[in-house]
Amino acid sequence: WEDASGLFSYISNCQSFLQLGKPDNEVLLYYPIYDSWDSYLKGDLFFQFKIHSLDEWLTNTNFYKTNKELTEKGYAADYLSDRFIEQIEVKEGKIVLPGGVYKALVVPDCKLMPLKTLQKLRNLQKQGAHIIFQGVPKSIPGYYGVEEQEQKLKTLTKDINIENSLFDALTNSNVRNENLVETGLKYIRRDLDGEKIYYVVNHTAEAKDEVLFNFSTEQVTIYNPLNGDVGKAKITSEADK
Repeated sequence: WEDASGLFSYISNCQSFLQLGKPDNEVLLYYPIYDSWDSYLKGDLFFQFKIHSLDEWLTNTNFYKTNKELTEKGYAADYLSDRFIEQIEVKEGKIVLPGGVYKALVVPDCKLMPLKTLQKLRNLQKQGAHIIFQGVPKSIPGYYGVEEQEQKLKTLTKDINIENSLFDALTNSNVRNENLVETGLKYIRRDLDGEKIYYVVNHTAEAKDEVLFNFSTEQVTIYNPLNGDVGKAKITSEADK
């Protein structure tokens, strides 16, 4: 394939930056896997969560809808499971995991949640973590000790504050979005010792001569992964952006 070398060169150049530092997303989004496992899924006892069957298991879920809303507003989120929630620590009001530090954790409205997970989330709130509930679980997965566990779950959920405005809650958690998405651009942001690395993609039909970043800096270096060209960008600062 005559274009293979160009493609592989582009991928290599992109990855030379995308593998530096660590992810710089400020939001965590809980994936309620037990809701998916509890779904009928057309009665298939061996259902495969395939990328080409998203309409069957993903796009109609509250998790997907919340993630879509976040993305469209310029918020990038990392996803986490019940197992990862067990590993969370709170330091100075921030959510700390082995892979990064976050300002808020969003829990989409879900039907089922392990009691251990809900207990952990409530304890994190008491320690000062910003846990944003869009709803409360109605039951626990499985039938072991179901009556006792459901009673404990009801006790834990009775005073949970359900956020009516996700984005107001994120603002109150000091989470900043990236307004560049309003122009049709998409991005991945990483942190390298306090410096920001942006991978910016333009999937629109129009060229862009201006990009808005929600941070201030003295210098921006532009790198073209197609040919390796490097140059300095013209900077205009306004309101810490």
